Amino acid sequence: MADFNRSGLNLLVYAFHGTSHTNAMKIVSQKKFEVKNRKNHWLGTGVYFFRDDPEQAMSWAKIKNEEKNCAVIKADLALNSDYFLNLDSRDGIEYFQKFISIIDEKTKGIKFKHKNNEDSHNVLMNFYCNFLTDEIKAIQRTFKTTSKRLNNLKRLKKVNMHLNGVQLCIRDQSIIDFDKISLNKLSYGNNENREKIN
Repeated sequence: MADFNRSGLNLLVYAFHGTSHTNAMKIVSQKKFEVKNRKNHWLGTGVYFFRDDPEQAMSWAKIKNEEKNCAVIKADLALNSDYFLNLDSRDGIEYFQKFISIIDEKTKGIKFKHKNNEDSHNVLMNFYCNFLTDEIKAIQRTFKTTSKRLNNLKRLKKVNMHLNGVQLCIRDQSIIDFDKISLNKLSYGNNENREKIN
């Protein structure tokens, strides 16, 4: 059993990736995601999905594509405890804390140049995640979203609630069954098609 997931639980996860319609068609036809290092990544280099939330994936796609011709890809991911690091679990956080300690010891004396703001946490988190062992093929963490509309509603603020997004970073695409991925949702400007499209 892996140190980072002692539960031994295997999960079937419904994962949703928001992108442009053009990129979605390319991903489905080529059966692979093109992965680039990006400044807005925080769980390391990989393919990012929202867990169980196609609406959040579409919202992300609309922001990135300025509301034009967006799509959401659905992937059913069988996450095995041998390679799934869940940073929302006690096991995952304990493992990650020990890992950070080891990296900090090895990089003692190296100064990181980054702005001291909220983004600096993401940069540092991304740095650590990129040093994780290749044995870890998927990472999960829940983050507070940047939805100003929902996060500023008085009724939700009154009960200290805000919108979270459970994100998955798939570091190894071999765990994605590309024969079973599908376009789950399309948006052309303000018109959305919510039906599954193969």
